[in-house]
Amino acid sequence: MTEKLCAYERFNVMQSWKFGKKNFVTKHTHIHELIGNLQNVYGLGGRYFWIHNTGPIGCLPYAMVHRPDLAVVKDGSGCSVAYTEVAQLFNQRLKEPVGHLRKTHADAAFTYVDVYSAKYKLISDAKKLGKA
Repeated sequence: MTEKLCAYERFNVMQSWKFGKKNFVTKHTHIHELIGNLQNVYGLGGRYFWIHNTGPIGCLPYAMVHRPDLAVVKDGSGCSVAYTEVAQLFNQRLKEPVGHLRKTHADAAFTYVDVYSAKYKLISDAKKLGKA
């Protein structure tokens, strides 16, 4: 876990660099802020929510071109391992609070949408799918 946490912290630095003050929602505190915002919308009457996880950012050309130092180690699909691990950690950390929302607000629907798996499948199976 310590190794993944280091990747997670690198991701915070990478995203701060990439987006400047418009920091990507990655830090654990930002996840709580997101959940707080969802609860505010719930308080205003919202009852149907789709919460999308982050996609496989390690497969983005941007990651490979603009931060090649972080994209040196690649997986079998050619995606940056460092970026991929961080995206997976973020998604893992997002699931628990979404589950908590489901329990505490039983009259609402909180749907966790796994964008990561769908997109990674398309990327990793591109040849089989006739897209390469």
